Amino acid sequence: MHSAKLADRDVMTSSTSLGTEVTQGQRTSPLIQGMHPMAGIQMKTFRQFFLFLSLMMMGGVFTLISHTVTERVSQAIKPTPVDANTMSDVTMRKIRHYESNIVLPVCLATPPGLLGRVNVIESVSMSDVEARQREVVRAGGRWWPEECEARWRLAVIVPYRDRPHQIGPFLNHMHPFLQRQQLNYTIYFVEQAGNDPFNRARLLNVGFLEAVKEGPWDCYAFHDVDMLPENDHHLYHCSPQPRHLAVATSIQAYRDSGKARTNDYYGGACLMTEQHIRKVNGWSNVYWGWGAEDNDMRERIAFMNMRVWRYPGEVASYRMVQHKPEAKNADRYEILANGTSRIHWDGISNLNYTVIRTSTLPLYTHILANIGPAPQSTILLPEERELTEGCLYNRAAPPPCQVPPPEGALFQNMLLIWCPLRILEKAYLQGRERDNTSLAIKRDSFGVATEECCVMPRPMGRPWGGLGAFLKYIMQSSCGHG
Repeated sequence: MHSAKLADRDVMTSSTSLGTEVTQGQRTSPLIQGMHPMAGIQMKTFRQFFLFLSLMMMGGVFTLISHTVTERVSQAIKPTPVDANTMSDVTMRKIRHYESNIVLPVCLATPPGLLGRVNVIESVSMSDVEARQREVVRAGGRWWPEECEARWRLAVIVPYRDRPHQIGPFLNHMHPFLQRQQLNYTIYFVEQAGNDPFNRARLLNVGFLEAVKEGPWDCYAFHDVDMLPENDHHLYHCSPQPRHLAVATSIQAYRDSGKARTNDYYGGACLMTEQHIRKVNGWSNVYWGWGAEDNDMRERIAFMNMRVWRYPGEVASYRMVQHKPEAKNADRYEILANGTSRIHWDGISNLNYTVIRTSTLPLYTHILANIGPAPQSTILLPEERELTEGCLYNRAAPPPCQVPPPEGALFQNMLLIWCPLRILEKAYLQGRERDNTSLAIKRDSFGVATEECCVMPRPMGRPWGGLGAFLKYIMQSSCGHG
């Protein structure tokens, strides 16, 4: 009986196991029913490996596409290799930083390598200077610091003619001087072609307009070739106001021009931004021969409500290199007397010049320019000056009438009265019998006198207001130029 129970238990166990297998078999795919139990695990591993392999292939394809696109974009935006001599220093610096992917720190406000007072060597040959600076200065007289990003970009403009013995001392002194101040600079020598009297102001205008093309520059140093600074603590850094650099010179016994009673000296060397230069319309073009063009610029600066900044004379001291004196302009003070009346039309706005040649030399950029012939006279004869007081007379090259009338509602209202008076004045001039060559009054085909330019004088201060400017404008408006 015990044996029968055991048999029944085995049958029930087998039936239960068989029922379980059948039940599980109904839930399992027929393809796996006949497989080994490890086959399911292997199939799962295969699916995971296939998924991993697919992801790896997709990642490789994506990486290959990204690399190809990046390479082509880099080739498209990379500058085309050109001759370094044809590029400005700013462009070369950008290319160098792009290729090396280096971000330089900004140079210190006070350069660390300054020496203080330095000696000026007046006798140096160009061959000696090139031997010292050729490996340091780039072609065209360009230089910038390698260890930091210069705070200021400076164009040094030097008017020049017939002084080859002074080029060597200037470059020998100024290149190390500016390098110790960690400036990004280029030196331009602007030479006047022809045998006409030297016109320093026109050459400065030419140098400015040509340097602008190779900019951008933060400021411009207008520098005589014979003026050399004696202290490198005198920083050639840009400033919000125009700066006079040559404050105390050896030719003036190192007297501080900033402490002088007149305080109108602005010669030797000065520093201005492009905004300053355009605000005063550059330098006057009418000073042929030595003298007064710097005083004219000083008056323009004051007329446009700007101030001249200066370092103390003990720091801003300059040594003048000895040279043969230039021929003076005998009419310079006559022209200077009406300097501010020409500010709007006499300067870079009416400058005519032709660049004959631009040479990129090892230590500087040389610009040879034709600035036009000098006129026979730039002032009126005594009898003409009495009738046309306050007007500049340029017999050779009369300027166009570009001076706008003074602003203000009072002035505009007075023009309503003044215009009919001008018509009567022209009729009066038409009937006047006088030699046209004395006052050079131009007449049109109907015989009506016309004026080349009527310049407005400098206002006589705020108390006059619009009335003072209007009265003076009327007094000057009858001046004829031919």
